[in-house]
Formats: sequence, C-alpha cells, structure tokens
Amino acid sequence: PFIIAKRIRNEEQLLEKEEQLEELKEQYRIDLIKYERLKMTKGYLAKAREAYLLKYRNPLMQSFSKYYEFVSGYEAEAVKMDGNLNLTIQESGIQRELRYYSEGWKDLLGICMRMALVDVMYQKEKPFFIMDDPFVNLDQKKTEAALDFLKQLSKEYQILYASVTYFHLHE
Repeated sequence: PFIIAKRIRNEEQLLEKEEQLEELKEQYRIDLIKYERLKMTKGYLAKAREAYLLKYRNPLMQSFSKYYEFVSGYEAEAVKMDGNLNLTIQESGIQRELRYYSEGWKDLLGICMRMALVDVMYQKEKPFFIMDDPFVNLDQKKTEAALDFLKQLSKEYQILYASVTYFHLHE
C-alpha cells in the first residue's frame, strides 16, 4: 500500500508537471508572438524616425546654420545635429555638448534652433513672436549681435520683445 500510494502521488505530480508544462508552452507561444510584434513595431518606428529625420533634419540644420553664423560670426560646419536633434559643437577636435557652454551661448543657440524650427514648420505663413527677455544671460558683445539678429528677423517676422533692461537700437 505504501509503494502504491507513493506511485499514485508521483503520477499525480507528473500529471501536474505536464499540465504546468503545457501552460508554460502556451504562455511561451503567446509571449513569442508579442515579442515578434514588438520587434516589428520597433523596426517600423525606426523607419518612421529615419524618414522624419530625413525630411526635417537637413532643412532644420540649414536654417539653424544660417542663424548661427549670423549671430555667432563663426562657420556652422563645427555644429552637428544628432538623431535626437541635439546640437554639439566641435572645439579643439572634440564634439562638445551644449551643457559645457555658458548660459549665454546656450541661449543664443536655443534661439537659433527655435527660429530654425519655425522656418521648417511655417514655410508659407509667418507667425509672430513674443520674446520675454531672451538675452538676459548674454554679455554686451553677444547682446549686440543678438539685437542685430532681431533686427534682421523683424524684416520677415513680427516680433514683440519684452525686456527689463533698456536697449537702444541704432537704426
């Protein structure tokens, strides 16, 4: 009787294990289908991202370069844009992220990027801009360049500029 009871328990455990195996096989099959779908989705998203970047990155970089060269006085070839539209600047043979630059430089580059985005987004109708003290972190030389930049922009865009500091624009 003890051996028979043990054998029955072993058979019951074996049946339980077989049921668990079947459940795990089914779960594996379902998970494999999910994995394949996710892999395909990732591929489609990568293709969509590439198409998006192809369509917008080059025009965005061209427009940014125009503004950057005007504001900074430097050639834009040192500035690179990655796949996430983040900018880096080559300096002393190294591509440096913007976080290594002064707040003034970051502000100037940010304005150039925003204007480039506007150029790419609004090719037919031109929006107006409200700028609330965008040059607060700039030194005198950069402020003068930025104000000249605003003068140039005002030929194409309507700009409302608010500042706590008084600047005299020379006509």
